[in-house]
Amino acid sequence: MNKKGVSASNVFIVMIVLVAFVIVSMFGTLITFAILDGFTGLSMYDATMAATVQHFRDVFYIFDYMTVAILILAIIGIAITSYRLASAPVFVVVTFFSAAFYGYVGYIFDHIFIRLVSHSAFTTIYAMYPRSILICSNLEWVALGLVFIGSIALYAKKERGQFMQGSLISESG
Repeated sequence: MNKKGVSASNVFIVMIVLVAFVIVSMFGTLITFAILDGFTGLSMYDATMAATVQHFRDVFYIFDYMTVAILILAIIGIAITSYRLASAPVFVVVTFFSAAFYGYVGYIFDHIFIRLVSHSAFTTIYAMYPRSILICSNLEWVALGLVFIGSIALYAKKERGQFMQGSLISESG
């Protein structure tokens, strides 16, 4: 398939992966914390077990940083894949108008995410995911940033004659 601009599927995949990862992480944290809270009611719960449970809870803060890492890797990936595409400069106009569509789709994912995590069950873990919530509640800007980075990588490179047709090269040379 010949792609002429920043790939829409790449932008959509990044948004879907970010939202899915954060929602699964938050649900996993809720379920795990419910299980750990169940241990506190046991008769064998002592100081050693309390320290172990606390250390286990502290590990869940890593998921917030993993969301940031996924976003950074996605930005680098889109920049690299966009740099390797051959595209005529006229398609920057198409990319410019399609960026509004990417922003709107990002807003839809943003709205879905906010609706899902605004449930009262998630209020206990909001403090554990500040970066993830910030990223996923601004997905329209993430999508536009991905398009912007991809466009810079796509259209800022030097032309190497990849748009010339074979017949023109053989007639002139």
